[in-house]
Amino acid sequence: MIEYTFVWTDEGVPHAAHHAHILTIRNGLIVADTVLCGGRCSAARRAEMEVADV
Repeated sequence: MIEYTFVWTDEGVPHAAHHAHILTIRNGLIVADTVLCGGRCSAARRAEMEVADV
């Protein structure tokens, strides 16, 4: 599993999206990649979610 947060600025507003890739590997080769995306959210929404996680 690979997880990362992608951060960018759109028209001066910072955004972020959380992605996860679940890889299936056979004989040393990737045979499947299931991608999960938390969707795009603004910095204000990320701050709300961080407070809720506490």
